[in-house]
Amino acid sequence: MSEFDILIGSLKGEFGYTLAFTSWVTCLRLVFVFINSKLREFAEQALPAEQAWIANLLNSLPWRLLVFVVNMLTSIKLPTEAKGQTKS
Repeated sequence: MSEFDILIGSLKGEFGYTLAFTSWVTCLRLVFVFINSKLREFAEQALPAEQAWIANLLNSLPWRLLVFVVNMLTSIKLPTEAKGQTKS
């Protein structure tokens, strides 16, 4: 059994639910680290016209729910406000 087979087996839950849960959280964490870095890079290079769109996205309910779930499962802090935006 290779390491790849062990990884796939743990993601399938063949070795118990605890290992499956931690394996999925780790995989999600790796994906969201990449997404988070690209999102921050895009937000920093955005034009002023795009800043309003980014602010609307970050203030939307679906984004807030996604941020809550990602923070809870993977402890990665996604941005919740645009650069230069003040809290009201």
